[in-house]
Amino acid sequence: EAGGLLSATSTVWPRPGPIMREMRLIDLGSGDGSVIRAACRTGGFGQATGCEINPALVAVSRALSVGRPREAFVLRSLWHMDVSKAHVVIVYGIPPIMDRLGRKLEAELRDGAIVVSNAYPLRHLGAPLVVHPVRTPLWSPDVSSELY
Repeated sequence: EAGGLLSATSTVWPRPGPIMREMRLIDLGSGDGSVIRAACRTGGFGQATGCEINPALVAVSRALSVGRPREAFVLRSLWHMDVSKAHVVIVYGIPPIMDRLGRKLEAELRDGAIVVSNAYPLRHLGAPLVVHPVRTPLWSPDVSSELY
């Protein structure tokens, strides 16, 4: 363990505490904002921002986060979201966008940033540090979460 990070066998994740309070998380395609709320309320992140293109979902997210300034939501395409200050980026993308998104993240992310990609790989970021298989219905192509 160095710098407050857990070992790779513990999923390379910072421990809640002073380090986490300084970290920024961005969820690309934040939906109803549940990841953002959990990141701040139980995960210990100092700032979490959800990026979403559906105005109704942004409105719901903002309503559920009233009075919580560390939880922010922007009505914006992930292609126009500045991720350069993020320590952690979460994305649940679909195959047609993953190569382009990988190039964007590779070009914009700070050194040492963590990317969590649910279901589909981001090949431009190299081999994932952790691949966690997930159980999904047979009709679903989602097979893993990957940590870069």
